[in-house]
Amino acid sequence: MSSQIAAIQQVGRDTFRGIEGIFLFGKIDEIEQKKEIVSCAVMHIFEKNMGADSSIVRFISNVVGSMDLLDMNVQKNFLPILRYSKEYNEYYPSIDLNTESMRKHTYSTKETPRALQHVLSRQSPDILMKWIERIVSLKTDSGVFNLPFSFRWLSSEEKNSLIALITENGKSCSNMHRIASMLESKKDCFKACEAEITQLWVTWICLACQMEGYSEIIKECFNSIDTKQTDITIMEIGDSKYLEKTLEVLDSMHGDLGVSSDKEMLFRVIWDAYVTKLEEVYEREEEEKGVMDCSNPNTLEEDMEGSEPELEMDQSIE
Repeated sequence: MSSQIAAIQQVGRDTFRGIEGIFLFGKIDEIEQKKEIVSCAVMHIFEKNMGADSSIVRFISNVVGSMDLLDMNVQKNFLPILRYSKEYNEYYPSIDLNTESMRKHTYSTKETPRALQHVLSRQSPDILMKWIERIVSLKTDSGVFNLPFSFRWLSSEEKNSLIALITENGKSCSNMHRIASMLESKKDCFKACEAEITQLWVTWICLACQMEGYSEIIKECFNSIDTKQTDITIMEIGDSKYLEKTLEVLDSMHGDLGVSSDKEMLFRVIWDAYVTKLEEVYEREEEEKGVMDCSNPNTLEEDMEGSEPELEMDQSIE
C-alpha cells in the first residue's frame, strides 16, 4: 500500500498514466484502500499543477468511475473543477455529474477558492469569458442567486485574488465591455456582494485610465457603481504612476462623471480612495527606495563622506 502511494508521488506529467496503471493493475480490492490511493493521486495531480482541470477528470472518469471513491474532502475540493471541466473544457468526462454526492455539494458547499483560482488561472480569456457568462446567469433551485465564485465565503485576500483574475482577463476593450455589460444586466443578483463588485468596477476604472480611448468603459464602470457605496478601497494595482495617471484622467472627465449630486458624491468618494491609495504607494516606494539605498555601498560611502564635516566641527569645539 505505502509503496503504491510512494509510486504515485513520483509520477510526473509525462508518466501520468502510471497512476492509472498502479490503480488498474495493482489488485487493490478494499474500498478504503481505493479511496486512499485515488485521493492521493488526485491531490498529487493538483499540487503538481499537472493540468488538474482535465487530468483529474480523466482519471476519475476512466479509472475511478465514481465520485464515491473519492474522500469527502477531496470531493469538496474538486467539485468546482469537475463541474467547470464538463461545461467548458474540450475534454468531456463520461462520469455522471448528477450523482447524489455531486448534488449534495452543488449549492450547499462553500466553493474551494484554491480550486477555483487554479482552474481560472489555467484558462484562456475566451474560456474565462464563457465561464463568466455562465456564472452571472446561474440561480439555485430556490431562485436565490448563488455566485459560484462565492464572494460571501471568501477572505479579503481570496476576493482580491479572484477579482484580479477576472480583471486580468478583462483588460482588452471587447472583454471589458462584455463583462461590464453582463454584470450590469445582472445587477440585482449581486446584493450579497455589492462591495466586491464595486471594487471590481473601481479596479477597471484604474486600468482603463492607462489606455487610450477608454472613456466609454470608464463611464460604464462609474455608472454601474451604486451611489450608496461610501466605503471604497483600492486594490494593489500598480506603482504610483498608475494612480497618478488615473487621477489625471478622472480629473479631465470630472464634468462628464459627476453630473448629478449623488454622482458627484460618488466621484468624490472614489477620488479620495485613489488619493489615499496613492499616498500609501508613495510611502511604500519611499521605504523601498530607502532600503535599496542602505544596501548600496556607494550610497553608504557618500553618506559617510557627508558626515565628516560635522565630525570636524565637534572636534574643533572640544
